[in-house]
Amino acid sequence: MEKLQQIIILFAIIGITSFSCEKEKHEIKQTEGYIIGFDQCEGGVLTNDRGFVIACNNFADTLVTYNLPNTLFDFPQYLFADYIYSFLFPDPEYLNYKIKFQYRFSSEKEKYYPLCLGTINTWGFTHSVKDRQIIIKNIQKLTNK
Repeated sequence: MEKLQQIIILFAIIGITSFSCEKEKHEIKQTEGYIIGFDQCEGGVLTNDRGFVIACNNFADTLVTYNLPNTLFDFPQYLFADYIYSFLFPDPEYLNYKIKFQYRFSSEKEKYYPLCLGTINTWGFTHSVKDRQIIIKNIQKLTNK
């Protein structure tokens, strides 16, 4: 009888844990915005493989992505020169990189957190994009009118 109770308890635990887990929803959204800055922790890297900050909804929201295609824009290196102090491109450079894109928010497993030197002031970057890391699904470059 005791063995039967243990088996019932075991199956109850398995049932509760398997049915109580929420499935992650990957809702695809679409918007337009501007690439206005970058992840400072990768600011000194001499390649386009870095995180980029995107302002959308008339600059009301900011997002960060680490999968922007390298071929979309040819970013000049001077945009990243002030990476120790600021994550933003110099004024008015951020208006040169307008995009339309589809995206979804990154799951916890997909999020990327690069190592960062202690001499880099990341408060502005962290405050602007906290918990808003995205995966771009489709993107196109737009021209300013």
